Amino acid sequence: MSARRRRQFYLADEYYGRKYVKKPKRKIIESSSRSCEPSSSYQERDADSGNELDASAGKANQTVFTKEGNHSYETDSTAEGTDQEAFDSISEGSEDEQSRSEMFEECLPKLFPSLNEKLFTTRADLTVDDILFMVLNQYVRHNLTQTAVEDMLKMLNTMCGTKVLPECFSAFISHFQCDPYNSSRIIYCSACQYDYGPSTQETNIACPVCESKEKDFFISIPVEPQIRDLVIQYDSEIERYNRYVQEHKIADVMCGRYAQQIIKEQSRQCLTLSANTDGAATYRCTTQKPLYPVFVTLNNLPPNLRFSKYNLILGGIWLSQGEPNTNLLFKYLCLELRRLQKDGITIGLKTYTVLLLQVNLDSVARCKVQNMKQYNGSHGCTYCLHPGETKATNYSRCYPYLQNVSKRDDTETRQLMDKTTTTGVEELGVMGKTVFTFLLYMDVIACFPPDYMHSVLLGAMKQLWTLWTESEHHKESFYIGTHLKDIESRILSIRPPSAFPRYPRQLREYKKYKANEWEPILIHYLYPALVGIMPQKYMNHVMLLSSSIHQLLDPKLNEVTISSCEKKLNLFLRQFENLYGKHNMSYNIHLLSHLIDAVRNFGALYNFSLFPYEAGNGMLQGFRSGTKKPLLQIERKFYMNKLCQSANHNVNTRVENWARAIWLKHPIVARFDPKMLYILKESLQFDTDVIVRSFSAHSKTHIEGLNLCNRTACKTYQYDDSWIYMNGNFFNIQEILCDQDNCTYIVGQQMKCKPIFDNIFSYVPTDNFKVMRINNSIQQCVSMNIQTVDGIMHFISKCKIRTQVD
Repeated sequence: MSARRRRQFYLADEYYGRKYVKKPKRKIIESSSRSCEPSSSYQERDADSGNELDASAGKANQTVFTKEGNHSYETDSTAEGTDQEAFDSISEGSEDEQSRSEMFEECLPKLFPSLNEKLFTTRADLTVDDILFMVLNQYVRHNLTQTAVEDMLKMLNTMCGTKVLPECFSAFISHFQCDPYNSSRIIYCSACQYDYGPSTQETNIACPVCESKEKDFFISIPVEPQIRDLVIQYDSEIERYNRYVQEHKIADVMCGRYAQQIIKEQSRQCLTLSANTDGAATYRCTTQKPLYPVFVTLNNLPPNLRFSKYNLILGGIWLSQGEPNTNLLFKYLCLELRRLQKDGITIGLKTYTVLLLQVNLDSVARCKVQNMKQYNGSHGCTYCLHPGETKATNYSRCYPYLQNVSKRDDTETRQLMDKTTTTGVEELGVMGKTVFTFLLYMDVIACFPPDYMHSVLLGAMKQLWTLWTESEHHKESFYIGTHLKDIESRILSIRPPSAFPRYPRQLREYKKYKANEWEPILIHYLYPALVGIMPQKYMNHVMLLSSSIHQLLDPKLNEVTISSCEKKLNLFLRQFENLYGKHNMSYNIHLLSHLIDAVRNFGALYNFSLFPYEAGNGMLQGFRSGTKKPLLQIERKFYMNKLCQSANHNVNTRVENWARAIWLKHPIVARFDPKMLYILKESLQFDTDVIVRSFSAHSKTHIEGLNLCNRTACKTYQYDDSWIYMNGNFFNIQEILCDQDNCTYIVGQQMKCKPIFDNIFSYVPTDNFKVMRINNSIQQCVSMNIQTVDGIMHFISKCKIRTQVD
């Protein structure tokens, strides 16, 4: 017998095979005057449905008041159905546009009787500059087209009753300073990229190198005015962060070994920079014209401001066929930096020395910028003289573990660069001179640290996952591809905090994972997902990498922790060759041996990560709104974006607050509410610093840069913000409290934890519920409840401290 449920209804007529008959238009209003009175059928429906309105009861004069914003409108309560019928008649009962508009004009006074009485007025204190600045913010924030801006300007003129604003886009944009930094177009030969310089001379002359007459250009933007704007805008934040770094011993880039070494040699106060470039596709359908921006960050800013894509300094933009000559791309930046190092930059009453500390690049770009052989060639490591070995299978290069390998240094490398430039013969991987040798204070080896995002997350972690799960390794003892369903169900069951940029997704898409998806897998999910599945020796081995990376991301990193991580990473490298074979010792695995030197030189890993620069690439790609002159579009939108973000606005305070509101997110902050008083239970324990006993209860709040949520409210979300680490213990937030002074407290259920590795703990809930005031020691956590054969296992891990936005 079929298991299908029987149908509980029957068709009156067979549907299939019937001839289609077009339904006639529903015509509600029969009167020639197009009256807006309700039809009798509509009143009958109201009466049948139990509606309180009764047409025969004489309630035609009954009125109700509805509030919208600050205006009260008086409406006829019997017209509730009338309004809908009138709108239906306008949309469906009219035969053409003319009749529809006539009906709307006649019905409008009855639908909204107060509109004829209210006049639209504007604020008298808003100037034309204020309005144009607001339109500019809308244009940049929402990436509007030029036509949309022109339509908006015409609408505003109509509202004003006179033409006070320009209605042409070119006239609108000319109201603002379109090139505040005096950028230059650098002309070069399209064939050999010979530099003609920022000259405006005749362009028909042939190239002196290849005799080609085809030319192109890229844009060079001075960094000095951009540095000055940032220092003026964030002067107080820079001073406050400098004191915070000294008091709490933060592993900032300014406190690194290399920075301290060159800063001590300067007689003036220093402003330090980091630089980056990387290719980004400007068109999704082609990669023939990649975008190469030159980004610079001001290291004196706090990390949340330093890494914001709105505070990135743009030193140049390259958009042309093929890849750029990196010496040409960075040439004008280096010339400007050499001048700023010698003469300094005057801001207010102070003169600063400007120094470039580091150039953050991925492995492909790093070889090109340093003018050295790529990692798949002999002596392809840019940090040491490891020769590498050629694999017998596919002729690619591997880097077996060698205990004593000579490291490259600045002096010898500069000598090799001079020699190879003269002879034209590559030696020990050096192929020529890099443009950064113009900066005499700069170490051409140490100032190019390995990139954590590409080498660790998209490199080592992704390679390990491929080894574990790809079927070509099914005979190996580390293969776990047969357990992918169990691993996936474990990972998908995890509810991370809302601060995580991405939630877990299916493992079959792992080749498309982004770096910010591999990071939580490496640091948090790995052990809970693989426990009981992966052999223990492989688990212990990969957790050496996991725990080390977690600790190296800590802003409060110290030399004791660095030395501990160095031992664990060396052990990881030694065991990797024995567990996975020498042929799997790739360049990304080899780079782990140079990670500790970079941390000692430039601080915690986030200081030389490419995450903020990738966000900047995405921002510039969004500035292109058409195919005509995309380079100039990006340049103009970047200037307009800087103008919107700067603090030097001669506009109304209300307008400035409005502009700030459309750019910034406004999180929920709990405030005391006497209507939501919390009843304290006798079983609660109180911290010694908790004196008050009158609180209001809340489900969410934002404090210390974290989104917090109580346990009950988080059950309905895909994320879980109810787990924290504070005062040396793990807690699950039961309630969020606020006292009359708007100080925030929590009622937390304490967990009894046992460390498994440095970044993973197992826990058991206790019966201790404590009321605590939130302090600076708070750290968000991710809880992972994993279903295994033996039951549910509970794990918890401290999230990395958020130092980067986006």
